[in-house]
Amino acid sequence: MKSFTRFHFCPRCADPSIEVYMKNAIHCTACGYIYFHNVAAAVAAIIEIEGKVLLLRRAHEPQKGLLDLPGGFVDYKESLDQALAREVMEETSLAITDIRYFGSFANVYHYCEVTYFTADAVFLCRSVDPGALKLSEETSDYCLVDPKTMDQSLLAFDSVKESLSRYGRA
Repeated sequence: MKSFTRFHFCPRCADPSIEVYMKNAIHCTACGYIYFHNVAAAVAAIIEIEGKVLLLRRAHEPQKGLLDLPGGFVDYKESLDQALAREVMEETSLAITDIRYFGSFANVYHYCEVTYFTADAVFLCRSVDPGALKLSEETSDYCLVDPKTMDQSLLAFDSVKESLSRYGRA
């Protein structure tokens, strides 16, 4: 557990007396604090445009330069649908419609020396106006790909690889 969080001291009292507790937590023997490092919720959109799928090139770490689906982490007090619409709008300026759940995929996300385990909920959706596409600073480029023939080594995360592979077989 400490290897995932990189915690060497208790987040509450700063004492170094922390130990692994259960499989996803640390316990401070000095103050009794327990920190659970639970799975984070994330969303992604498979947006079909002109018979192909929209992918974004990541402009920042992790996986800078690789391709990803539009999406991201779910904020506090936000539903999956709300997070999806917000993330797609933030990254592409596209409004989406006809949102349908496609599946969930486990993922590992390494950021700033912390390993996050995510459950990525992937949705099929349409863009209201694909011509309105405008990239945010989070992405350096975009492309439209055929998931049946694309090179999966160009994809940033295992969850994206698995979801596009399943989508290509459907």
